[in-house]
Amino acid sequence: MSEILPPIIIPRYIEFSGNIIQLLDPDFHKLRPEQPGAPRWAKIYAPFVFTGSELSTEKMETLYNPNKGVYETHP
Repeated sequence: MSEILPPIIIPRYIEFSGNIIQLLDPDFHKLRPEQPGAPRWAKIYAPFVFTGSELSTEKMETLYNPNKGVYETHP
């Protein structure tokens, strides 16, 4: 289904309150073959959001990953 919807362009990372937050998640975002010229942006197939009863407030928290130097959250 995501291949028939128009692609979107998202920033790979954003800065919020002095912290770098990764938006592009290679586990859930599928990159399009054509990419923008600027490395900050990524063109992806339209993502689908799956939610259900398993969503909890703990999964909404962001945690700092010192190996990557960014904050991450559950999908």
